[in-house]
Amino acid sequence: MKQIARVVLFSVLLGWGGVVGCGSSGASATAENLEEASDTLTEESEQGVVSWYVGPDGKVKALVKGADGKPAENASATVTFGGASGTKVPLTVDPKSKLLVGQGPKLQGELIEVQYTVSAGGKSWSGVLHLPPEGTAGIEENAKKAESRGVPVDKPGPNGGVVQVVGEDVVEVVADQNSGQVRVYVLDTELKPAAVGERKIKLALQGNGAELVELSPGPGGIYFVGKMNARVDPTKVTIAVTNKSRTVVVLVGHGRGKRVVLTPGKGPKPRILVVGPRWTEERKDKDDRKDKDDKKDKDDKKDKDDKKDNGKHKGPKK
Repeated sequence: MKQIARVVLFSVLLGWGGVVGCGSSGASATAENLEEASDTLTEESEQGVVSWYVGPDGKVKALVKGADGKPAENASATVTFGGASGTKVPLTVDPKSKLLVGQGPKLQGELIEVQYTVSAGGKSWSGVLHLPPEGTAGIEENAKKAESRGVPVDKPGPNGGVVQVVGEDVVEVVADQNSGQVRVYVLDTELKPAAVGERKIKLALQGNGAELVELSPGPGGIYFVGKMNARVDPTKVTIAVTNKSRTVVVLVGHGRGKRVVLTPGKGPKPRILVVGPRWTEERKDKDDRKDKDDKKDKDDKKDKDDKKDNGKHKGPKK
């Protein structure tokens, strides 16, 4: 009986821990285990590494490391909730956890922008997190669910863009490098474009700056369309899909527990820009027109051949 209890307990602990660390929460983490917590998001750049915990209640914890991977001394940081004109929260060192901590407003909305500025080791850098109301825990949990679907996302979509699982949906994000037009297609089980239905989609892009792209249904209702200002691939793409009043937010290409690498030329980046893309529906229209033209040419040729054959079989006039 005790042996069975041990097996059950081990199974519960294994399931609780998942694939990241021991399943501890960033809410109670210290400098020793924040990065390994199951609900934190870690970003790596040329200047350093920052592990973030942002809770639904606006609680913030951060661990700053230098480019050498060692905890940075005398690090400081400020976060701003709701964009540049939002609520600014300076983070201070908690003597117990040795982390930078602060209290911001409760997270509200479908896609919350949290800007940050970090200073450590004589270097300063800035960035932005786009989060669901669940905070960093929501990003990590949705990444876990996306991976569990087993959808092949390592190859370009039908329009040459990035394929991403978002909750129950599979989408393709693609943009025209020349015009800046960005589209999001909802894909079916065969990874072909399907009707977008009553969904709503928002895109948050981060590169040299951050921009939020509002999308609206395109003609025919088989994609969403908007316009991005940048003409280079972003370092991060965050997508929010609302379907039947439920919103799922996913960081494109992010695997649960993995670092988000922002350093240029290092680590995977979402490649959404395509030079002169041939959109799926436009190819279909072109193919349909070609089929009609080919059929017409065949019919015309057949008519000519029939007339020619009829002329041969007619006798001389009397």
